[in-house]
Amino acid sequence: MEAQSRAERAADRARMIEERNADRARMAAEREADIARMAEENAHQRVQLEHNNDYRRQNTELLREATLSMSGMVDLFAALIAQKNNATRAPTPTTTTSNNNPPSPNPSTDNII
Repeated sequence: MEAQSRAERAADRARMIEERNADRARMAAEREADIARMAEENAHQRVQLEHNNDYRRQNTELLREATLSMSGMVDLFAALIAQKNNATRAPTPTTTTSNNNPPSPNPSTDNII
């Protein structure tokens, strides 16, 4: 009877060890699956980050080109305004009139009543 009891306890211990080892193996497999999933996500994030960096570089280049273009247009516009101001600048008048009335086209008849 005692031998049978020892055998049963040994069998129970062996079963518990097997269950514990199976649990450890299952947890290790789950960890491996988690690591593989995280590595895949990491690779996907790296690809997305590289795409974002490419877009950022392209946008920076486009912005630089647009800035240069706008700068050129501002320079041309300023030159056009300066040219127009120089061409349309009227000479300053040498005679002054009272009450801001223009001079008469026929000054000899102004005093006739």
